Amino acid sequence: EHANRTCQPCLFFASQHGCARGVGCRYCHLEHQVNSSPRPRKQTRDKIKERVLQIFRENSRNLHDELQAEARWHPYAVKIAQGFLEDEIPITWDEFEGVEARWSPDGFIFSL
Repeated sequence: EHANRTCQPCLFFASQHGCARGVGCRYCHLEHQVNSSPRPRKQTRDKIKERVLQIFRENSRNLHDELQAEARWHPYAVKIAQGFLEDEIPITWDEFEGVEARWSPDGFIFSL
């Protein structure tokens, strides 16, 4: 699949946390060329960011697959998901003003 460019790159493999699924991961762990696509409109970016943020907030067992599905839907979601995985974008909750978190495979790391 990789040679045919029909594979889907693993979001976690290239992150600082790595892919916990290892060889059992169904997403590609080989190097991929970064596609530069035009930046979406602000409204679209905000919607994508909110969807990706919601996936992280829920922190479900299916986090990996849910993020991969979102990344398949829109290339901008890849950048946002990578930002959360690399601690470049804090995870926030509207209900708790001033509380930020970083995602890690072991759970959230909170800061006030």
